[in-house]
Amino acid sequence: MQDPLSSKKLRELLRKKPNGKPYHRESTSIEFKEDFDWDEKKSRLKYIKSIAAFANREGGYLIFGISDQPREFSGMKKEFQKIDDYQISQLINEYLSPTPEFEREEIELYGKKFGFLYVYPFKNKPIICIKDYDKILTDSSIYYRYNSLSCIIKSGDLISLLNDSKRKESYQWMKLFAKVSEIGVDNTAIYNKASGELSTNTGNKFVLNEELIDRLKVIDKYSIQEDGSEAIRIVGEIDGSGTIIKEPLAINENQIIESFLKDENIVSPEKYIEACCYLTSAFIPIYYYIRQAGISTKEAKKIISGVKSRARTKKKLLARLDENKEFQNVSYPTDAGTSVQDARLKFVERISEKLEIEINNEGELKRFLEAIWNLDPDEYDKKFLKSAILKVFQEKHDLIFGNLGSFFRKTLAYLDLIENKQYENPQL
Repeated sequence: MQDPLSSKKLRELLRKKPNGKPYHRESTSIEFKEDFDWDEKKSRLKYIKSIAAFANREGGYLIFGISDQPREFSGMKKEFQKIDDYQISQLINEYLSPTPEFEREEIELYGKKFGFLYVYPFKNKPIICIKDYDKILTDSSIYYRYNSLSCIIKSGDLISLLNDSKRKESYQWMKLFAKVSEIGVDNTAIYNKASGELSTNTGNKFVLNEELIDRLKVIDKYSIQEDGSEAIRIVGEIDGSGTIIKEPLAINENQIIESFLKDENIVSPEKYIEACCYLTSAFIPIYYYIRQAGISTKEAKKIISGVKSRARTKKKLLARLDENKEFQNVSYPTDAGTSVQDARLKFVERISEKLEIEINNEGELKRFLEAIWNLDPDEYDKKFLKSAILKVFQEKHDLIFGNLGSFFRKTLAYLDLIENKQYENPQL
């Protein structure tokens, strides 16, 4: 499908009539909000209700910055990007199951700012509300989009939704059974996409690198067959039983951050570069993995461009590798004698002197992160600082990914930039 958050699409959604009013109306796929009122719990939960309704239908947009009565382009007054996607996901997970997918974008038009939250249609409908809140959300309810309203689904639409879901599932089972019949039961195994585990009918289990899956032709053996017929070569560390391959398949954000902070030697750094494209933020220590791979930024961009991901993180990563303009002219002063600046300076001094870093609250965490931006790249112990950040990351995870999630990621990305970009291979 067309990129739902492309500049062309977003500008079309903000098209004006000759009288200056919005051309589009609220519908089964569009809902307008005057501002991004995330600080109000009732507003947040109304967004959740609309997200569920869009996901249970054909997807749709929450558009922030368009007022009601009169309907006009008012623009947002509050910060749309200040709230981290992680915070939105946490709230969704608290109230909805399964979890719908969403993406966000902000643009400026007519001299005003507008925010877009796009909800993808869910494949395995329905998404169900799992928790009550006031009169906005009701436990066990299924929300559906009707014209400009998000309401509890009507019986006829629910029956249609469930029947459609059953038809899709039946079709998938038929395809699977047809394939098994073609290959033969003895030559078939079960592949768990979530864990990467491959189980055979003889009891053997493997964990395969993703790139081997398309080449998989022999299930029960992992070396050249005696009769010389084609087999795959599984690369990795094998345990005593000779059946479990010790190479992780799934790479999540925590692994990417911790490997960077631990200065681990990565077996397949290119896979980590690809995994960065599936995260919710482009502020990730990408240059560390470019350095590990021994490639140039240009070669890394080729890897990223080849990743099939609809997430906008991929585009933002490519933009970061071109400019890194988000790190220019960033300043957190320490020399004016205010309480905030004194707190930053104390952290700078503790980092420089390799003294223990203690973080007890959000304010201290923010000052610590701001202090990192004041460090001279040649005058601090990189191993000590990363160890201190790792301790905070592991012990204060909930604090980090509260209001400071975006700033934490951006600070890590900045640290990665100043430590690793200089080592990229310009010859490739």
